[in-house]
Amino acid sequence: MDYSSGASPVQKVVELMQTMVAEGKKEIQAEKVQYAKYSKWCEMTQAKKSQVISDTADAIDGLKADISKTSATIDRLTAENEGHQGNVAALVAQQENITQIRKKENEDFQAISKDYGESISALGNAIGVMKEQAYDRKQAKPEKAKASALLDEFTIQDLRTKAPGREMTTAVTALVESAKKPEVDGYEFQSKGIVELLKELEDKFIQEKADLEKAEFEKKAAYETTLAGLKNEQAAEQKDIGKKSALKSKKLQQKAELGNNLDTSESTKAADEKYLQDITSTCSQKATDYASRQKLRAEELEAVDKAIEIIGGETVAGSEQKHLAKGFLQVSGTSLAALRANDARRTQAVIKEKVAAFLQKEADRLHSVTLANLVAPTEESQSLGGVEDMVQELIAKLEKQAAEAKTKQELCDSELKKNERKRGEKSADADQLEADIEKLQVSAKKLKEEAVVLEGDVAELDQSVQEASDLRAKEKAKNNETVTDAQAAQEAVAQATSVLKAFYEKAGQATALVQVGSGKASDMSGQPAIFDASYNGMSSKSGGVLDMLQVIAADFAKLEAETSSEEESSQAEYDKFIFESKVNKKQMEVDIKHKKEYAAEQLADSEEKTTELGSVQEELKALLQVYEAMNEECTTNRQEAQKTREETIASLQETLKLLDNITLVNSNSTESSK
Repeated sequence: MDYSSGASPVQKVVELMQTMVAEGKKEIQAEKVQYAKYSKWCEMTQAKKSQVISDTADAIDGLKADISKTSATIDRLTAENEGHQGNVAALVAQQENITQIRKKENEDFQAISKDYGESISALGNAIGVMKEQAYDRKQAKPEKAKASALLDEFTIQDLRTKAPGREMTTAVTALVESAKKPEVDGYEFQSKGIVELLKELEDKFIQEKADLEKAEFEKKAAYETTLAGLKNEQAAEQKDIGKKSALKSKKLQQKAELGNNLDTSESTKAADEKYLQDITSTCSQKATDYASRQKLRAEELEAVDKAIEIIGGETVAGSEQKHLAKGFLQVSGTSLAALRANDARRTQAVIKEKVAAFLQKEADRLHSVTLANLVAPTEESQSLGGVEDMVQELIAKLEKQAAEAKTKQELCDSELKKNERKRGEKSADADQLEADIEKLQVSAKKLKEEAVVLEGDVAELDQSVQEASDLRAKEKAKNNETVTDAQAAQEAVAQATSVLKAFYEKAGQATALVQVGSGKASDMSGQPAIFDASYNGMSSKSGGVLDMLQVIAADFAKLEAETSSEEESSQAEYDKFIFESKVNKKQMEVDIKHKKEYAAEQLADSEEKTTELGSVQEELKALLQVYEAMNEECTTNRQEAQKTREETIASLQETLKLLDNITLVNSNSTESSK
């Protein structure tokens, strides 16, 4: 074998296996990258879904709290209305009671007034009669005159004891009748005292009747005032019943809506938890598979490395060098070493160039003079170790500056706290109001922004659903076409296989025509040779053809099965996506409504607190000016310096990681090429 024109067979085998190792490592790395992306997707998907579940759980708790609060309000309104209705019933009963009392008082007044009227009329009549009888009769017998005087005295005493009414009227009437009777014997008129008594009684009764009528008028007025007050109270109670009944109806409707939202949220949470469980199980299984595949790949590389060691060892490669290709490997090895040296130098230059470019990029981004001053030394450094030392020294210096700045900042913070304490209670009140206002405004703004984001999410979700539907329709049409073509191809292959099998079976049964017999060779000398066996076809190739046809048929069957399976899987995934999209859209729409309503409430509260804050801020203006001046010096400027230092340190640490990663990759590449 000629070794002067190229590599030896052993070298080719070794290089081939080295290529296998290199490709295997690339595949391992590619699989690592692929799994890292998949793992990251699992992590993000699980975290996002967990957050969604947590948010939904919070929303469910909020809905339950709202439902409980609304139920309590409904119960309170119901109890209050029952109280109002009891009050109405009590007021109606009071009205009926005082009306009955008023009716009884009026009846008593009418009766007494009637008695007074009759008595006053009787007295007036009696006074007239008695005045007509006011003259002297002829001298009566002493016995009769004494009897008449006794009668007058008895009548006076009797009338004084009579109350106005029937008895008084009867007594007066009897007196009048007695006065009208003529005396048989004359007497001197002795009834002047009775007339005066009757006149006194008449005046008394007239006055008492007037007092009675005045009392009746006052009682009636008091009754009407009391009745009007009770009716007003009743109207007020009934008005409260109406208002609270309307509010209760509204709260019942609100409770029903909250219940519907709670059902939707719980259904959404259950679906999300099922999806999270499924994706967690799938990701866990993929992690197990990944570990197993990485192990198998590593074992494969170990086996190939072992083979390289054996083939490249003294037994094989040494013998080849000794007996077949003297001088070849020496020249080749020298060239390889030179190539490796050149690769190392080029790698060093590339690393420094990447590090310098990274530092320049970070210096431009951060406007950092410190990083910019490090670019030139990095490019001029003779080794990567020197660059790493410069970076570490600079990090230490910046960290020391940060510690010193922290000490100064602590002193500055102490002065700010002293200033803040001097502002006292007014400052605390103003801060609290400002915090409340800012919190309300930020919360309202955030709620509005979240509502806008949710509206955008709804629009994006609708667009995603539309795109998914369009894609699903195209994919379904393509899969149906593929399945149809695969089925047709299988039928065609089966037909071709059937034709070939029928032919070869028939050919195997055919009988050859033999022209030269065993006992007649001498008689048929000179006859041309002809086949002496049956023709069975190109049997040496037919088996391969049939095998290939079987493989082709199997490929098309596999294509059909895989396409059908993919179609079912895609359709199921699409249906799941559509269902989840509908649930998510409903939840987002509910969230948008709640966020907008709550934002409006918080803005209203913010306006009230802003008005209150105006009166407090005037008193704090002078102290706040001092505070702002100190705060500018102690906080803003130092924070900017601290931020610049931290970002510079972060960039330097990234530079160290870049150096370590590139050096590690270079080291692995160097070891692989040895």
